Amino acid sequence: YIVPLSCIANGENTITVTQTTEEEPCVIKAIEVAIYHEDSYALQGLEEVGESSLLVNGGFGRDGKLWTAVNNNGTYEWLASGGVENSSSLVYNITTSSNGATNIGNLQLYQVLKDKNVDDGRIYRFTFQAKLEGIDSMSLGKIWIRNNEATGVELGSQKNIEISGSEWTTYTVDIPVNIASEGIRMMLQMGGGVTVPEGETVKLYLDNLCLVDYGTPSVLVNGTMESKNSWT
Repeated sequence: YIVPLSCIANGENTITVTQTTEEEPCVIKAIEVAIYHEDSYALQGLEEVGESSLLVNGGFGRDGKLWTAVNNNGTYEWLASGGVENSSSLVYNITTSSNGATNIGNLQLYQVLKDKNVDDGRIYRFTFQAKLEGIDSMSLGKIWIRNNEATGVELGSQKNIEISGSEWTTYTVDIPVNIASEGIRMMLQMGGGVTVPEGETVKLYLDNLCLVDYGTPSVLVNGTMESKNSWT
């Protein structure tokens, strides 16, 4: 059946469509059709990143649907194009603050995942692509996973992730989780402490966010042998 987008825009797991038969061409029958989440997301124009990602719409399709941005300084935009491979993306425009020199605010970006769980003692790998405009480098202040309760218990985090360059670059952040939780929020905080010349704007672009269960920590040190440290 061909299903209009409006039929599934409410995010329900089932939809109702109609059909006629040769025997009863004028009789319309309602049929309940189950929709799998992955199909529903695709039909709604959301951009999925990776088959096993815990995040939904990591490519920011349909104006960042299912993402929430809380802006304390500057502006942000959901871009329909201009991302990796000219897909949709998010741009954060960082401007001067009231003191005329340093951006003291930040943009907090998060996604609520009520049906996704994390386990203690495991590493969750967060990957994303980013580029800058108007500045050589800056850091994402914090990337963390918290529970979805009002108390906001932090389950694992990494701080001060350095971003650099004007070309799309892939970044990987491993987040050790020490507390299990049923239902999570993926959180990013960016933009604070960036020096912006008076009257200018620094832009941070983000695309293709992905979070996967990367397994348990290795007991080996320097297992990739990127240097001779810890090996004899």
